[in-house]
Amino acid sequence: GWTLTEVLFTALREERAFYEPATHGLRHPLIFYYGHTAALAANKLRVAGASSAPVDAVYDLLFETGVDEMRWDDVIDAPKTWPTIDQVRAYRSRVRDLV
Repeated sequence: GWTLTEVLFTALREERAFYEPATHGLRHPLIFYYGHTAALAANKLRVAGASSAPVDAVYDLLFETGVDEMRWDDVIDAPKTWPTIDQVRAYRSRVRDLV
């Protein structure tokens, strides 16, 4: 799964593709999903007791929860400024090292 995520996101040729909102407005921009799989792994390791500290407390929370189909206001509550691709890539690398 990890490698597949990397392969999929390398298909995005322009940085703006990571940050453009979905045309229907019901999903986070793609940068969220790039960090999401790492946050799931980091949080699962912590819950399972395999890790005692967050990888990055801010990112572990920011990328943790997607949009609930029953609560469209999740997108409205999303941050207006997302981390840079390099910041998310570094976060993913730290989580991968932990895994």
